[in-house]
Amino acid sequence: MDAAQQIILFSNADAIIGCHGSGLVWLNFCKPYIPVIEIQTPYFMKTGIPKHDFCLISQANKLNHAIYSCTNITGEPLDPYNVRANVDIDTLSAILDESWLARPPQIYYL
Repeated sequence: MDAAQQIILFSNADAIIGCHGSGLVWLNFCKPYIPVIEIQTPYFMKTGIPKHDFCLISQANKLNHAIYSCTNITGEPLDPYNVRANVDIDTLSAILDESWLARPPQIYYL
């Protein structure tokens, strides 16, 4: 996708779910108050240093930002940028229920 297509995609989104990475820079073009779930690797949570880069973009744009820490596949080394991880789809679905959507804009740790 080119830049214009990504801007259109994010500006029309009703929710964003994505892994921590440069693709979330397009949060700058989202409508206010939509939910954003940023999936981070266990490495960042284990070190006690969750990455907040995109939280700042969300705050500036009044987005509901949640950081979801996925689990590492058993036996895999803990590497911040090269990880095979498990994401619990039921948990993500529950996060997107109406009660979560109605929360005021802020940062949540899930």
